[in-house]
Amino acid sequence: MTPCRESFVFYRSFYDSIGRLPERAQLALFRAVAEYGLDQVVPDFSGVPQQPFVEAIFAGIRPQLDANYKRFLNGCQGGEFGKMGGAPKGNDNARKDKQPQNNPKTTPNVNVNENVNVNGNVKVTRKPADQELTLPFQDPEFVATWNELRQQPKWRNKTTTALQKSLNQLGKYHCRFAVHLMNNAIAGDYQGVVFDDTMVKYQRWLGITPVSERGVGPGPIPGTPTGRMIATGDNPYKD
Repeated sequence: MTPCRESFVFYRSFYDSIGRLPERAQLALFRAVAEYGLDQVVPDFSGVPQQPFVEAIFAGIRPQLDANYKRFLNGCQGGEFGKMGGAPKGNDNARKDKQPQNNPKTTPNVNVNENVNVNGNVKVTRKPADQELTLPFQDPEFVATWNELRQQPKWRNKTTTALQKSLNQLGKYHCRFAVHLMNNAIAGDYQGVVFDDTMVKYQRWLGITPVSERGVGPGPIPGTPTGRMIATGDNPYKD
């Protein structure tokens, strides 16, 4: 049985994006985010003003809600299945982890985690290997999402070189879009963050018609009833 969720995280970026819409559309989207964040109810925006924009905003918010819901479910299993995903209590493998090292030739484990406070808001736990990495943004949400991505099964054993390459790729985009890419990777269990179609999606996110979709000049935003022309940086639903 799926546990009942009593709360969820609502980010300022959600509020800023939704605030650009008419009040009726805002109400529909606020309700949709709350129902999906709490109960995973997929919304139907039929009849909502500016439906294409509302659906686009929700599509950008949904990966973060999915990632947070996944953390919630993992947390609910913590007492029985191991808080960090380890063996259940009473399992032979769990007991083996607590046995002392009797081999005098074995080098003791000296990897001690260091708690780093970023901008006074987010407490980040970094492993020694992370000290060699250069993050493109010090934004608390970016740092927290990066740490969550590092804990995913396909990312735990990546080399420092591979991790830095992913950070360098993320650094080519706006910080909010980079967070969106990482949340997609978490929700989809991907081993990468940037793919062949990422630049096209980024151009749409910025409000620019992708070159691959242009004719002679700029075109209308796909799906808009007015068919208005796009100007560089004109994005009614970007953070």
